Amino acid sequence: YPTEVDDPDTLDGSSQVTVVSGNATFTSLDVAVPKSEDDENAIEVELYITTNAVGEGATSGNQVQFDFDEGAGFKAVGVGSGTTITHDSASTLFGTTSDVTGNDTALYRAMPTFATDTSDSECPSSALSAGTTGVYCFSVSADSPISLKKITLAATASNLDTANGAGQLGLTNGWNIYDLNDTSTSLGTGTWVSSVATITFTAEEEVNGTSYYLVKAPVQFTSGRYVGASLSINMSAETTSAHASPTTYALANTAGALNIWSDQTAADHAVTTSDWMDTYKFSDLPTSSLSLTES
Repeated sequence: YPTEVDDPDTLDGSSQVTVVSGNATFTSLDVAVPKSEDDENAIEVELYITTNAVGEGATSGNQVQFDFDEGAGFKAVGVGSGTTITHDSASTLFGTTSDVTGNDTALYRAMPTFATDTSDSECPSSALSAGTTGVYCFSVSADSPISLKKITLAATASNLDTANGAGQLGLTNGWNIYDLNDTSTSLGTGTWVSSVATITFTAEEEVNGTSYYLVKAPVQFTSGRYVGASLSINMSAETTSAHASPTTYALANTAGALNIWSDQTAADHAVTTSDWMDTYKFSDLPTSSLSLTES
């Protein structure tokens, strides 16, 4: 932690304690906390933690939550004002002595990073063509092996035939996903229903480094249209409201996970081992729509 208010980025102080009953209690600290740049009545605090590695004392999916407990032993001294605030005076000054509850942080051995890709000539960036055509490309990166099994795309169509027939957007298993470097063999299939395309890899797809994927769909323009056809597409964010512990692929799918992946931490990893999870709270999911219009 910093010991100088004027140099808050220099972490020249430290303290180490043992977790007891889930609590880490730090005392006799001399933490210099700079004034908030956004709120004159606030301070900014950053807390860093080093955990055991997954598989070496930590388990994939373990959650860490940082809370600030403003208890009876709390004391803060203003560097400029010299004012001392304690548990009792805080109630008088600010009308509250509430604790601050932080968000849970889940631990994984590795995580995938997703991104929309329009750099390859086979990847659409704005034009939509009729036929079985590429409608979306994306990349997945991981610094050690992870597996993918299911992705979900939000795909809003306008002036496209969306029925479940040959050449139509809703054709059963009409959506296919390919390795962008080898589009001769489909890696998995999916079906478009009510503006959502759910695609499942036939076998789990391992990523170690960066892999690129192309999604193709059956596109047929409606006849008699007065404006051009279009398709807006992006990866779907999870609709759950809480972190789910790792489980088997089947159970994660039954629970409604939209994008299912694994960090391969279970012994004899497979789709039946309990190391599969969703993408809840993934901040890098490319959820901004790629808009394609009839060319």
